[in-house]
Amino acid sequence: MIGPMLQLRAWQWTRTCMQAATLLLLALVLHEGDYGRYVTAVAMATCLAPLLVSGPAVVYMHSHKAFGSTREQIATLWSRTLVVVGLPCAALVMLAMLALGDDWRDALLWLGVGVADIVMIGFAELRARYEEGRGRASRMVLWQAAPHALRLVAVLAVIAWDVALRLDAWVAIALALSAVVALGAMTVPRKDAPRSWDAVRRLVRVGFRYGEGGTANRILSDGDKPIVLRVIDAATSGALFFAQRIVDLVGFPLQASVASTLPGLLHATPEARVALWRRAIWWPAAYALLAGGVLFVLSALLRSSAPQFALAADALVWLCWLPMLDFARGMLGNAAIVAGRGDAFTHGLWLGAVLRVGAALALVVPFGWRGAVAGLAIAELATLVYLLISARRAAVVSRHVPHA
Repeated sequence: MIGPMLQLRAWQWTRTCMQAATLLLLALVLHEGDYGRYVTAVAMATCLAPLLVSGPAVVYMHSHKAFGSTREQIATLWSRTLVVVGLPCAALVMLAMLALGDDWRDALLWLGVGVADIVMIGFAELRARYEEGRGRASRMVLWQAAPHALRLVAVLAVIAWDVALRLDAWVAIALALSAVVALGAMTVPRKDAPRSWDAVRRLVRVGFRYGEGGTANRILSDGDKPIVLRVIDAATSGALFFAQRIVDLVGFPLQASVASTLPGLLHATPEARVALWRRAIWWPAAYALLAGGVLFVLSALLRSSAPQFALAADALVWLCWLPMLDFARGMLGNAAIVAGRGDAFTHGLWLGAVLRVGAALALVVPFGWRGAVAGLAIAELATLVYLLISARRAAVVSRHVPHA
């Protein structure tokens, strides 16, 4: 039992690492301005994707009976939603890039980014959840990883062959590879489902309930990038994105460790949880401190070995504290979920997301990219304070509730 679980987790984090590595390696082959524009569009698409990907996935796997449909009917409805709602979301990415001052002649590029990272990823997720429902966990993660693995292979091939890569060529490659995966995912069994708009709207509404945490988390992470692109330039937006993906890569073991403690805490008795908490805290806390030091060293190495990434190296110094805040947020989030206050965790993420965007609007103009990093610190700290206050209020209420 433990072996397959560890194997599954390894695949999941490998998929996430492949996605981040692809976005990092692209900085080596794209012009810095094109890279900044591309990752800004990707950031906006990934903010919208959870509402149509991870949210409906929960409905498909766990709530199809409460939804009043079979999985096969949810598959039909989910596919329809990816087209009816996903394509307008992709168009929204395009319109946002144009509103940020991008050339209208590149409109189809940004539409392609939205289609690849929202619609096509959604079809791959549908196939992945079908495999999960049949008890084939390894195939599930394989389908989730496939779009990112193919893109990573493509980037590595470009680097190995020393090919000059243009932005329009890369968007076409990414869209084509995602389409190949989506076409392969079309074999999921489907049955007739209600064709009314109300059915689609209901799936989006229920999916939002399950996917809003992912959207809030993405906005908290990258909600400043469109503002930086508009106020400063695309190169600065790309440098900040690049620095944060390095933080993500270094922090993946921390995130995996924090996430892996949750199942044991949920199933443990109240008496056993005390010992579990003690064991669960020391390793992530130690790694968070170590990760901060590693990021500081990496910033110096990046500055000396790759002068073209000097701005990203400077930003990385300012982000050395992020693993420690991620550790605290993860543990407080686990505590909220274990205590049955999962909504508090989601509300804290939304508070951070709103403050992230608001702080960027207020601070990027006077302070440049440092204002964007300061906005991230404000958002992360506000999320922690909210979770602490929420936990304290819950503790006070529980002490005053009479016991039978």
